[in-house]
Amino acid sequence: AITESAHYLHYLGVNIAVDLRTGEEFPCRSAIALYECFEAAMEQLPGITTEAWVSLDNGGLLLMCDSEKTLDLSSFTLPSELKAEDGQLILRIRMGGESI
Repeated sequence: AITESAHYLHYLGVNIAVDLRTGEEFPCRSAIALYECFEAAMEQLPGITTEAWVSLDNGGLLLMCDSEKTLDLSSFTLPSELKAEDGQLILRIRMGGESI
């Protein structure tokens, strides 16, 4: 689903590199919550950046992009951290309380 969303965003002018490194299955509720947070972030990318990088591993998801703007995390249901440094946004969404 993450790769499919990245493909869709390509048509909206956002190129996304996706790195999936999961060797385990996620509990269903956790996977749904992670995907909902991911989608909420992805919907905000058109208009604030043209390139992004997404990495998924057993700890959660990491999104990085160049942007002077920020993302609205108010709908997120998982622990998340957003940093803006030197024109770059770094979003971490955690699963199971572990950082990625």
